[in-house]
Amino acid sequence: MLVAFYLVGSAATKLKMQQKENIGSEYKQQEGRNVWQVLSNGGLPTALAVALAIYTGVQTGDVPVGWAPAAGLLTWKMSAALQGGILGYYACCCGDTLASELGVLSSEQPRLITNFRPVRRGTNGGVTLFGTAASGAGGLLMGAIFYVAGLVAPHVRASGEMTAAAAGQTWLLWAGLALGLGGSLVDSILGATVQYTGYDRTQGCVVGRPGEDVTHISGLALLSNNLVNVVSAAVCSLAGALLSVRMVMLAHGV
Repeated sequence: MLVAFYLVGSAATKLKMQQKENIGSEYKQQEGRNVWQVLSNGGLPTALAVALAIYTGVQTGDVPVGWAPAAGLLTWKMSAALQGGILGYYACCCGDTLASELGVLSSEQPRLITNFRPVRRGTNGGVTLFGTAASGAGGLLMGAIFYVAGLVAPHVRASGEMTAAAAGQTWLLWAGLALGLGGSLVDSILGATVQYTGYDRTQGCVVGRPGEDVTHISGLALLSNNLVNVVSAAVCSLAGALLSVRMVMLAHGV
């Protein structure tokens, strides 16, 4: 999932980069990512993946959702929660990345999600139908990868019980779709309310910080873009964990 997210996200980011740079300062290319950006984007899912591998005893962590080395509802719940948390995180991140990087290129007029008034392209919290669809596609992609990974892993294919369990978990597809859309929604609401957006008259583009020549568009300068991403992904990670636990309970007739 991480590799797929990186490849898809990188491709979307590089698409029409010059056009994006003219829209907002946040799209201007940087030499690389700092430590905080790396941790904010990959810290939680990495921790969940390590915990899952340790808990299940499977190094790759690729097991059917809810599978655990010992029988019992508690162990099923723990395994499902860890896996759902990973899916929720990446579905949110991929969905939000595609919404931001592709939505800004749409010919539609962005509208602020809180009051639906027209705003400039690149405004935090500005949404379009195309960007929303892109967020759903990103989440669906992560759900599909999660589902397929559970089918093709060698240790899963070697076990008839695990193969049958993995094959029946097609709900991962719509779960990824929903989490991608939900993550983009949360990110947009936060962006419109607690993340500053202004228009720099000197640079002629949207910026994320107040300034002398900056006209306020929306949001309070409370959270940075990285923090908004972290909060959104954490919310979706929790939602994914709860959803996975619920689906496992239904599968076991609980």
